[in-house]
Amino acid sequence: MKTFVLNGYNIHDIPTFYEEVDRVLMHEVDWKLSESLDALDDS
Repeated sequence: MKTFVLNGYNIHDIPTFYEEVDRVLMHEVDWKLSESLDALDDS
């Protein structure tokens, strides 16, 4: 099981939440999640 840590200081609204998720989870790929909660459950 992996653990990912989002920095709450970077999150101020929904757009910055997704920016932080992209920063933490998507740093090794060349695409972003965009603003979609469904994308977080795409497994």
